[in-house]
Amino acid sequence: MNNRNILILIVLGMVLLAAAPAAQAGLHCLPIIVEDPKLIKPEQLKPNATFHISVPVLGKDTHRTRGHPTDVAMSVHLPENYDPKRAHPVIVHLGGGQDERKFVGRWQSITGNKDFIVMLAGFTSMLTSGPRNASQMVRVLEAATPIKHGAVILAGISSGSWGMHGNFRPQFYDRGYVDTFDAFIFIAGDNERDVIVTKDKLRGRPALFVGGNTGGAFAIQKKTSEEIAAAGGDATFIPMMHHYSDFSRDVDPKIMDWIKTKVLARQDKYDAFDKKLSAATKGDDYIDLLKDALPHWYGKCVAMTKYLTMAQQESDAGKRSAMLAKLKDIPNLPKTTGGQYQEALKWLKTQSGYEALVKTLALCNPFLDPIPGYFNGYAPGTNFRTR
Repeated sequence: MNNRNILILIVLGMVLLAAAPAAQAGLHCLPIIVEDPKLIKPEQLKPNATFHISVPVLGKDTHRTRGHPTDVAMSVHLPENYDPKRAHPVIVHLGGGQDERKFVGRWQSITGNKDFIVMLAGFTSMLTSGPRNASQMVRVLEAATPIKHGAVILAGISSGSWGMHGNFRPQFYDRGYVDTFDAFIFIAGDNERDVIVTKDKLRGRPALFVGGNTGGAFAIQKKTSEEIAAAGGDATFIPMMHHYSDFSRDVDPKIMDWIKTKVLARQDKYDAFDKKLSAATKGDDYIDLLKDALPHWYGKCVAMTKYLTMAQQESDAGKRSAMLAKLKDIPNLPKTTGGQYQEALKWLKTQSGYEALVKTLALCNPFLDPIPGYFNGYAPGTNFRTR
């Protein structure tokens, strides 16, 4: 092989390496920060399998093991009818003060061990890290097996539920930690005693509040559900007859009925959206998808990115201006830190009159940048990996 051919191969290899992260992240996803996204191995993907994986990049789990911290971990359980060629719905659970691995069995009881992949996400001493970690773990799961967009549910009990509530506070909500999830199940817990989850922040996504028989937790779950429902949002409240730490089985059929009627029942709408997205060729096709009331975050990130790319490639200044003007009246445009989306926003910022829109859509890096002025370890200059 001559020197010229060797040089060509080297250059080609460098191009492929540079392109790999972009291909891996995709148009519509949060960037994956896990060093090896292929943490789940093919031999682990078997029906009724349960396995546990350490994810050290997400920090140390010191919630229950402060004296002997361990790496944040994810546990995965595959249903007895698991099919690696089929997209499965997913339930991601954030545990409370007890060992969260026991909840694999609880969710098997609720789902009947059919169809649903159950994943348990660990968190650091900062409970609000749970949804952040869960979104990364969903990415790891998706790198190994198809998941059903539109049916990725985030659930949490006690302090896990507290962390979910906290992610609807502005300093966390604006970071988009909860954007990757299609529905929420809050089980007995918001220690802050005030309503944080609201109709506008749910953006059409359903939320189930399960009140444990403990007074304060019961009251805030019920109050939050009532306020969302009164505002026209999709919120449901069901009581538990026992102390929340028992996660009593009397609620199992009620939770599964809610999942069927509020989450699975709308899958045909998600499938229709996906078909329209794959068939889209014109700018107006993407505008119609962005206006769709369905809270399809993944699909809308793809539509938004492709639409901005088309506008950027439009050489006629008048047509380009008319294209961008159509974005100004669309509510709930998607946010993501995905690389291609962010690059498109950088270009949009150069267009006169769009600075405010870009500020609304653009996100700082949710895994590296601290949250200024926030308590419990997110002071300026603090790296989350040390928490």
